[in-house]
Amino acid sequence: MLISRRLLDVAHRVDGLRAEAESAEQPVPIESLAYDAEPEPQVVPIESLAPDSVALPAQPAPKGGLEASFRTLDRLQRERAPTTAAFRRVIDDTGSQQTVQGATPEATPVPIKALCYQGHAALERANVVREQITAALARDASFTSLQPLLQELLDLVPLALAET
Repeated sequence: MLISRRLLDVAHRVDGLRAEAESAEQPVPIESLAYDAEPEPQVVPIESLAPDSVALPAQPAPKGGLEASFRTLDRLQRERAPTTAAFRRVIDDTGSQQTVQGATPEATPVPIKALCYQGHAALERANVVREQITAALARDASFTSLQPLLQELLDLVPLALAET
């Protein structure tokens, strides 16, 4: 009898809670659930988006990568910073080609030979690649992962033999 009395009390409370929930829920118009209307976009002339001055403000260079190298090169050229003889020769070679052809620096292609390792530098790079191959073999790397390193090593041999 005690258990049936408790069950009856619980059922009565559940019915009371259900009645409260049904009376509290009122229908909501669907329009009130829509997103707020966004304002009309303003059309501005593209010239107004350009910077006020031609010179770009100094930006901190990223910590690495190709972009950082080009930013550093640009900054050093603007500051007329001292360079090494090899670098000056590359810059002078491209500069003489520009004056002969009358092209801008962006349009002048750089000879691929200027970008390749040569002589002792190629030998040093070959040694680094050899160490990478040794480390890969120690961890039982597959031939597929070794193939680019082997190809680079084979490409470096004739460059190391070339006279600088």
